[in-house]
Amino acid sequence: MLRMGEYDLGDESDEHYTYQDRKVAIVVTHTKFDPLTFEYDLALLRFHEPVKFAPNIIPVCVPETDDNLVGQTSWVTGWGRLYDDGPLPSTLQKVDLPVLENKECEKMYERAGYREFIPEIFICAGYREGGKDSCEGDSGGPMTVRRSDGRYSLAGIISWGIGCAKENQPGVMTRVSYFREWINTFLKF
Repeated sequence: MLRMGEYDLGDESDEHYTYQDRKVAIVVTHTKFDPLTFEYDLALLRFHEPVKFAPNIIPVCVPETDDNLVGQTSWVTGWGRLYDDGPLPSTLQKVDLPVLENKECEKMYERAGYREFIPEIFICAGYREGGKDSCEGDSGGPMTVRRSDGRYSLAGIISWGIGCAKENQPGVMTRVSYFREWINTFLKF
């Protein structure tokens, strides 16, 4: 079962729009997923019934490329922890993060004392000084970037990080544009 359009897990009386639940018919995980490196960390879901779009349930675009994303603002959302070992929020959280080059991301982790290889199947976002980040429980959530036409592209899927909002430890997401062909193969069925 997947719930879409939820905002406040604790109090639905304050929400302007209702959520929708959909029964999942098929889950397609990437066959190359590696639980040690988190490479190929994505899956597609097919529902038994179509989704009805509403003001709180809108489609997101699969990006053609992400050539021009470095330096742009991305948005990550989720109900993950508010900080390392912190509480879980009842309302959906949103944070803005600048998109980073992977080599810069690796250098940042090195400055923090970690040796991480971040191949092009990932995309990084975060601040050198920390302070904002996704956290435990946000994995699988979206990293979106606003396009020039006002719509949003799904640039990444929250995958991993070391700690939450620490200096030189940005979030690492699965790079959706890298998997465009794989996604389109399954969208045809």
